[in-house]
Amino acid sequence: MEAVGVPHTEIDLILANGISAKFDCCLQEDFVSVYPVVKSLDISALLKLRAKPLRKTRFILDVHLGKLAGKLRMLGFDTLYRNNYSDPEIVYISLKDRRIILTRDRGILMIKSVRHGYWIRSGRIDEQVAEVMNCFNLFSQIRAFHRCMNL
Repeated sequence: MEAVGVPHTEIDLILANGISAKFDCCLQEDFVSVYPVVKSLDISALLKLRAKPLRKTRFILDVHLGKLAGKLRMLGFDTLYRNNYSDPEIVYISLKDRRIILTRDRGILMIKSVRHGYWIRSGRIDEQVAEVMNCFNLFSQIRAFHRCMNL
């Protein structure tokens, strides 16, 4: 799937001939369905890709998303950002703290150890906020001005 540009972090379920499969499933003449992360559905009984789905929403953002980090913190979301995090630091923190990586660089999401991440498609801040809110279904979790705005 990554060969066609889809980072593994954006996939929550793979079905091969209607049966949940892992990333390392050896395909032959199988019918394969790939589903994105959908927070509103409980697929834990089907899930084979990760030990359990990540449902606590905490983020770490890369260097390209400083304005988005500020907006997410303003909305009350646990968001880490520094403009000098290296990719290995971002991956380490993401795994250690169970944070979702938000990035404009698909390459970091294709690192095998990365478990949770999302590639931000838009370059405009208002569209980025809407994209994250919609993708992770965060509207009911907004707690505006409950976090310090200093990153």
